[in-house]
Amino acid sequence: MQEEFSSPNYAEIVAVAKDSQARERAMARLRASFERDFPELRARIERLPNGPPVGYPVQFRVSGENPQTVARFAREAAEVVGAHPATVDVNLDWFERQRALRLVVDQDKARALGLTSAQIRHSLASNLSGVAITDFREGDRTIEVVARAQTDERTFAGAVADVNIYTASGKFVPIAQVAQVELALEEARTWRRNRLPRC
Repeated sequence: MQEEFSSPNYAEIVAVAKDSQARERAMARLRASFERDFPELRARIERLPNGPPVGYPVQFRVSGENPQTVARFAREAAEVVGAHPATVDVNLDWFERQRALRLVVDQDKARALGLTSAQIRHSLASNLSGVAITDFREGDRTIEVVARAQTDERTFAGAVADVNIYTASGKFVPIAQVAQVELALEEARTWRRNRLPRC
């Protein structure tokens, strides 16, 4: 099978049938079930290949300088290919957006407190992602000790605004005092070829 990036919305399942006839019947039932019961699911059912993976048998690549134009042409190409009666499972490997937090720094307030955007970003990253503070040795293994905020402060978007950052005067202020935290959707993955966005 073709190697895929790890993602929370991706899964591979290998099913073993008694013989080749049973395998074909199971594949037909699964295809019908996915189409009938899960129309939003992007599923691909295939026999386990022998030899190197080949991916989809027909693939088109659209690339260009403007991501919006690339997206428009890619969708148009997918519609043309999908309209042909011999094609199934037509999809794009891009344009799946994911939730993200966007930090909009109020530069005037930040400068008044002696903070730069880089300091705010570093402080927030340390709280959310963590920063290695030491190593713990156990036998022949070395385990990193990471300091970060509590789970409820890292997993809820509303709690991010309450994360405290250290100022030049030696005091702590919440992120909300110098920046606005916004929920946004952004591209989960952008493929590039010759440094150009491509789909």
